[in-house]
Amino acid sequence: MPKSVAGIIKKDQKFLLGKRKPGGSIGGKWEFPGGKVESKESLEDALKREFLEELDVEIEVNKFIVMKDFSTNGHKFKLYAFYIDLKSDNIKYNEHDKFDYFTIDEIKKLGDNFADSDKLLLEHL
Repeated sequence: MPKSVAGIIKKDQKFLLGKRKPGGSIGGKWEFPGGKVESKESLEDALKREFLEELDVEIEVNKFIVMKDFSTNGHKFKLYAFYIDLKSDNIKYNEHDKFDYFTIDEIKKLGDNFADSDKLLLEHL
């Protein structure tokens, strides 16, 4: 089963979300940054690669949070979430329109504007 990773950045009881650029299956939605794990790639290496690709920043992977099964468009995935720290605040907007910090309640109020797969993670943060 394919695997995906999500990096959770927590600062002052708020969590960093990125809003995807329009287009694609989650275009225009807020999400925890991350992506698919490539063949023979560790979860931690995938997370580091995805943050370099999407935000152009290096990260430190701190703690595994949870693994959740989810499906989208008939495809099943395993989503692994980790607490991480950014090594720099100099984020580039490669795949996102913007980034912002949200409380859990604010994230819940995003409703359909928040990625379905990431909704599964909220109760574990």
